[in-house]
Amino acid sequence: MLLKKIELVNFRNYEQLSLSFAPGFNFITGDNAQGKSNLLESIVYLSTGKSYRGAHDVHLLRWQGDFFLIRGKIESNGRDFLLEVSYSPEKGKVLKINGVEKKKGREVWGLLKTVWFSPEDLNLVKGSPEGRREFLNQLLTQVSPLYAKSLQEYNKLVGQKNNLLKRKEDGFAGEKTSLLEVYNLQLVQIGSLILKSRLDCLEKLIPLARRFYRELSGGEILSARYHSTVEFATSSLEEIKRGFSKGLVEKKHEEEKKGYALVGPHRDELEIFVNGKSLRLFGSQGQQRTCVLALKLAAMEYFQLTGGEFPVLVLDEVTSELDESRREYLLRTIRGKSQVFVAGVDLSFLESFPWEKGEVSFFTVEDGKVKEAR
Repeated sequence: MLLKKIELVNFRNYEQLSLSFAPGFNFITGDNAQGKSNLLESIVYLSTGKSYRGAHDVHLLRWQGDFFLIRGKIESNGRDFLLEVSYSPEKGKVLKINGVEKKKGREVWGLLKTVWFSPEDLNLVKGSPEGRREFLNQLLTQVSPLYAKSLQEYNKLVGQKNNLLKRKEDGFAGEKTSLLEVYNLQLVQIGSLILKSRLDCLEKLIPLARRFYRELSGGEILSARYHSTVEFATSSLEEIKRGFSKGLVEKKHEEEKKGYALVGPHRDELEIFVNGKSLRLFGSQGQQRTCVLALKLAAMEYFQLTGGEFPVLVLDEVTSELDESRREYLLRTIRGKSQVFVAGVDLSFLESFPWEKGEVSFFTVEDGKVKEAR
């Protein structure tokens, strides 16, 4: 999968930009606050419809701009197409493929598959369970339109159920009970698909991450355990549905007392261990950083296993976070697989790497202006 060209209008600090990229490595350098991360952010936004830095759409508008546009020329499985997303406060997002407008995001997001890594990703390991659930969601929504659809519907249902649980009006008990039963039936059907997809994904993903972590760390053992609020003896879909239904019955009164849904994949946790110890509680920052890198490399391989293509890899100020041996391991591991975008203030260490002709493009960024360096 390749991003051959990108065009930006009024995105962050870019008034107008048009760039073509190398199929191998694209290195983007410049001082801080010039627009390096903004350029990488536009690539991921084109892929997912979200800022990986957590910004709302309206905050991505250039100062005094009334809309932004991102357009990419993409090659996937030997075919070229144009992917376009624009946003304005009046119209919201407008999505197009080859100039044809699409009404649903799941028709567009994931056509350009990406894996990204930034310093903030340390929170993937040491932060809340929500971050680890989001990591799995980001991966699976790009792989499976069904997962994307199911997740959207599930989150909507959870919100509706929570609103219903919080209602305390007199004379509403019978109607409330009936509505809760309807919501729970739907949550079981959709939530079980989400949970099953996550379990199937982790069955492939964790062995890959274990291998990368072992090689990066010099022999330490990474493992993981998925803690679900749904109890099931096997990971078959029917068994998960049974456990989900049972859990909802058992937690019924507690949910009504607390006013929010307690059972389902929105409450699950992925716990990660190194040498049998919780990485979140006992891991060093170096171990946590190595784990995040291993998970991202595993995600890259997972895309290839499930879809036959490696994704575009986006690395924002990551090389500065790694020592020399890990930087060299990273470059050698991804070389010849993914198209790669790397942004950093100091990329001088790249000079000694044995690049082949045409494999690399260098860009410099200054105040929202980008030029090819060599």
